[in-house]
Amino acid sequence: MQIVETEGNHYELGQDKKLNIENSSLKISDITKMMTKFEHMNSTQITKITDAMINKTEKDITKFEKQNDEWIIKITDTMINKTEEIFSRFEEKNKLENDFYASDLIGS
Repeated sequence: MQIVETEGNHYELGQDKKLNIENSSLKISDITKMMTKFEHMNSTQITKITDAMINKTEKDITKFEKQNDEWIIKITDTMINKTEEIFSRFEEKNKLENDFYASDLIGS
């Protein structure tokens, strides 16, 4: 088989075929075969590119979800710590001013 390259696209021709696609001795059936092969190759390439894009997108989404989960945990932990810190300061202030802890009122 011989391979003809035209603008980056490869066409396989039988040994008895001419290399020049524009050659008038080329039959319609030969051109049809070449176009069918080109369409198949193009379809295969589109499928490969699409699959790669889907896989990359899934990886990116998974990575984003993991990072997002980590950030949510960090933010939640920070909020809890800050709330506990504020509550502790409130408790100490209340103890100094009123001589009891607010948590005693709510049974904690």
